[in-house]
Amino acid sequence: MPANVPVKCESLSCSVTPPVGSSYCIRSIDTSAIPTDEKSNAARLLSQATFGPTQTDIDHVTGDLGGDAKAWFAEQVGLPPSLHRAHYRRRMNARANTATVTGVLRSPCELGSRWQSYTFNLYDEGKTVTAQVGGAGYQLVINGVVHTEMASFNVGTGDFPRVFKICQVDELVNMDVDLSQDDCASHTAIPNPPVHFAAPPAEVLNFAGAELQPLSAVVIKRTGVVLLTRAPSSCSAESLPPLATFMVGPSGDYFRHDPRVKTVDNTLDSPAVEATDAATCPAVTKTFLNRGKCRRQAACARSTYSSAPVILNDETLRIWYLGGTLRYVYYITGLRLEDPYVKSPCTSAWSRWSR
Repeated sequence: MPANVPVKCESLSCSVTPPVGSSYCIRSIDTSAIPTDEKSNAARLLSQATFGPTQTDIDHVTGDLGGDAKAWFAEQVGLPPSLHRAHYRRRMNARANTATVTGVLRSPCELGSRWQSYTFNLYDEGKTVTAQVGGAGYQLVINGVVHTEMASFNVGTGDFPRVFKICQVDELVNMDVDLSQDDCASHTAIPNPPVHFAAPPAEVLNFAGAELQPLSAVVIKRTGVVLLTRAPSSCSAESLPPLATFMVGPSGDYFRHDPRVKTVDNTLDSPAVEATDAATCPAVTKTFLNRGKCRRQAACARSTYSSAPVILNDETLRIWYLGGTLRYVYYITGLRLEDPYVKSPCTSAWSRWSR
């Protein structure tokens, strides 16, 4: 017999807490109190079949479709697929410091390249920074590249140049950057300085004719980050280090490049033709949605080989060994292949060999 389970009701809802240690199932539901008007039915349909109903969707179901769930389903099936992959690839902005099988780095000169107004980022943690006299007063140098200039610098001891290890970075202008002269056994926090130069070095890119779009707080919690939305008429960054590239924007502010993965457009109607790196081609799992439009680009096709005679001698075997495999290859002399010796030593269950 089922046990009586107490029901606790408050002003707007009731709850049941069944005893622990048993399994339960719902046998029936009293729907007499559930609204059954057209809009409520449409809202329940959309709550179960979509990411959530909007008033516009509810009005469409009740008005244009007369509340017919089958008609709504047929309409959805007939729509072109809006694939999450394409939506995601247009918006992802993963940080990277080198090309991978996922994608190459977006060039500083390309639309969508990302820039920061603060000097240090997480890639600098563990690196050595040198504070030296120069520029606007003092220069902070990493791997021989000046990253910013400051009017004053009173951290550490000893004569300049002073060398520090970057222990920790908070990526925001004036937030803490921990510097240490004893391998982070102790450290001193300085404000993360804005990128600044008294006069732009020759390596700094000139983006005077470009357009930059600040990332809003909805997208990112930190300020001082912009995207390149219109490239300058002339831009060349091939010779610049990807983690230490700087530019001066239209308003005269300086920024440091924050390299990100570049994703290629790879949609049903426009399959990708460029590789993600030198050795990898775009590859998407075949599904019922894309199988009619999958294409193998010529540059991504499998390698094909033609037949050619190979002379089996000492010189050939030596080439195979020195070609990178470092494996010994043996050849056989006096092997008889006529009857009754036609059985191949490579395919028979047993073959006998002597040294």
